Amino acid sequence: MTGTPDAPVQVAALQYCAAGTAAKTLPFLLPMITRAAEDGPTLVCLPGAADFLAANRTSPREEAKTEGNSPTLDQLRHHAAGHGIAVLASSLMMRRREDDLLVNRTVLVDANGGICAHYDKIHRFDANVGDGHRYRESDSFAAGNRMVLADMAGMKIGLSICYDLRFRDLYRGLARAGAKS
Repeated sequence: MTGTPDAPVQVAALQYCAAGTAAKTLPFLLPMITRAAEDGPTLVCLPGAADFLAANRTSPREEAKTEGNSPTLDQLRHHAAGHGIAVLASSLMMRRREDDLLVNRTVLVDANGGICAHYDKIHRFDANVGDGHRYRESDSFAAGNRMVLADMAGMKIGLSICYDLRFRDLYRGLARAGAKS
């Protein structure tokens, strides 16, 4: 895997809508990763809610796994190593091993299938959108407490999750720490 100025990182971005469970999502996601890997990318990026979309407020608690018992992570690691690519799962609903709390987590798997870094979303989406609907991610998910800079193929990559785009101080901190991507 390369990432030097002489050999730029090639990225494949997959776009799809996850099913209500990881067991239903993986059968169509894994072949997409395989097809994307055929084009020779260094990194394959998956969207937010990469393995399942919560059908209701209780389904994340029922479906979320820890890093140590996640069939999704096992398969992503297997595919990364098998194809010699890094895989970025932009968002997985997971349980923290240390306290069993739910987190919205970005995971970067290296080309050897190892978990190179993970980031737990700091800024949770709590909003009243004005049409009578309130969203309170903080009711279900614990907040992360640190920014994460990953080193992949000689590149410094700042990890984040989509809602983080609204918080420029996170990106300023990542840039000051040396993030290039």
